[in-house]
Amino acid sequence: DYMIAVYIDSVTDEVIVTALQKDIKLILLNADIPPSAQETLGSPRENFDNWIAHIIPDDIQAGGLLADTLIDLNRNSHIIALGGTPNTTVSIDRARGLRSSIDSNKNSVLIQYEDCDWSPVTAASRTHSLLINHPDISVIWAASDAMALSALRIVESLNMNLNKDVFIGGMDWSNEALKAIADNKLTATVGGHFMDGGWAMVLIRDFHQGSDFADDIGAKIMTPMNVITKNNVSDYIQKFGDHNWDRIDFKKFSKHYNPSLIQYDFSLEALLK
Repeated sequence: DYMIAVYIDSVTDEVIVTALQKDIKLILLNADIPPSAQETLGSPRENFDNWIAHIIPDDIQAGGLLADTLIDLNRNSHIIALGGTPNTTVSIDRARGLRSSIDSNKNSVLIQYEDCDWSPVTAASRTHSLLINHPDISVIWAASDAMALSALRIVESLNMNLNKDVFIGGMDWSNEALKAIADNKLTATVGGHFMDGGWAMVLIRDFHQGSDFADDIGAKIMTPMNVITKNNVSDYIQKFGDHNWDRIDFKKFSKHYNPSLIQYDFSLEALLK
């Protein structure tokens, strides 16, 4: 009756058409559709009625949230940024959020933005060179936890004081990043987008029972990411450190099971309740 798929350029076009022919309702996850394909595919429910939703993590918001979190801890921030692959939507949008945050924090300066192709090895090399040439760096923003953790190891090797002289953050909520935050090494990680598959199941359940989520949050859904720092890392690890997602009562997020629910809430705070 339903299909959940990740958008992949040049593949998903056929998936949408095939689902239409089979009368299967489709929800796409994760990556947004590039402009080159949008003319043909359009938006959910625009050209294909069976394409009922596209759930996309808000990478612009995520990049800005990470930057804001790090800058708030050092108001006169000299920042280096470690990006992903320059031609990917995810990397581009996270960088847009970073630059927007810096523009709104006038005492902060972006010293260098480096495309690292998501490579921890490249991130480590670039971080070492930049810190040697710019010893006043106080914030390292990374588009992934893997690159942030590589930067962290370079900072440690240079005997800089973590969370005092320099603040480092990444994205993904990886286990290693969460442990580094708990150990007061890494400053922050932004993530939660892996939960979009779960939110898709909630929306399918409601849709199947006659409650159309599009009336509330639309058919193209930008899901905000959330930040984990030392202030909430212990709560997260205590509740979800073992990855036992069965302990979440997903019914509490559903309008079908909660008719009094006015608006969907897929936030970290709602998860931790």
